[in-house]
Amino acid sequence: MTVEPIRDKVKIKQMYQYLKGKNPKYSLLFKFGLNTGLRISDILPLTVRDIYSENGKFREYLVLVEMKTKKEKKIKLNNALRNTIEPYVKENHLIGTDYLFPSRKGGYIGRIQAYRVLKEAAELFGIENFGTHSLRKT
Repeated sequence: MTVEPIRDKVKIKQMYQYLKGKNPKYSLLFKFGLNTGLRISDILPLTVRDIYSENGKFREYLVLVEMKTKKEKKIKLNNALRNTIEPYVKENHLIGTDYLFPSRKGGYIGRIQAYRVLKEAAELFGIENFGTHSLRKT
């Protein structure tokens, strides 16, 4: 099956709002995927410390080693993303070692769970050929 990018801006907004209502971590995950072009396996394990430095300021770059390629990647977080991360971290009282996308079972949410929630939202808004990779392509 070929996975497609989401081409309709209205659907992207609708999907984001829906996910936000369901659970803000999924809307942040969605926005993170759209704005960074990272693979879902690289987004899910992120911690607060990856984004904020010790003094509580945003790091200039998100630096991570990609799981699939083992290459180091530096990404500048844009304002759209920063403006979503900041209130999310505050409202959820997350600190340094906390995962940005915590699972209720401990650790961070799994790929399958992330896919399930995003796929359900995509289907609701009639987005076809959706996969977690769609975020990367959009």
